[in-house]
Amino acid sequence: MADIVFGIFILGLLILGYLHGFIKEFFKLVAVILGLYLSVIYHSVIIVPIEKALNVSYMFASLISFIVMFIIIYTLISLISFLSQSASRKMKLTGIDRILGALFGLFKAIFLVAILSIVLRSLPVLNRISNELMQKSTIYKTICISTQNLKLQKDITRSIK
Repeated sequence: MADIVFGIFILGLLILGYLHGFIKEFFKLVAVILGLYLSVIYHSVIIVPIEKALNVSYMFASLISFIVMFIIIYTLISLISFLSQSASRKMKLTGIDRILGALFGLFKAIFLVAILSIVLRSLPVLNRISNELMQKSTIYKTICISTQNLKLQKDITRSIK
C-alpha cells in the first residue's frame, strides 16, 4: 500500500512536470524559494506604511507586508517564466521542455520523499513510522538507504539530541 502511495505521488509529479514543462516547473520552484527568502529579508520595508495606511497593529502589518512582498516577487518571477515559455515555443523547444519537465518532476518527487524520510528518521517520535515504512515500502527503503549518509541527516539528528 505504501509503495502505491509513493508511486502515485512520484508518477503524479512526473506527469505534472511533463504537462507544465521544465521552464514553468523550474520557475515555480524558484518563485517560491526566492519569494520566501526575499520576503523574510525585505518585508520590513513596507510594514510601517501598511500599519499607517490600514490602521492595524504592527504584528498584523508585518504579516500583511510579508504576504504582499511574497505575492509581488512570485508574480514577477511568474512573468519571467511566461516570457521564457513563449520564447521556448517560438524556438520549437516544447518537446525538450516537456521531457526535461518530466525529469524535473521525477527528481522533485524523489527529493520530497527523501526529505520526508530524513524528517521521519531524525525525530524520535516519528522514527516508528519510518521503520514501518522501511518494512512495507521498497521505494521508501531505497530512498532511505540512498540518503542515509547525507550531512543534512546527521545535522538534524545531532541538533535534536
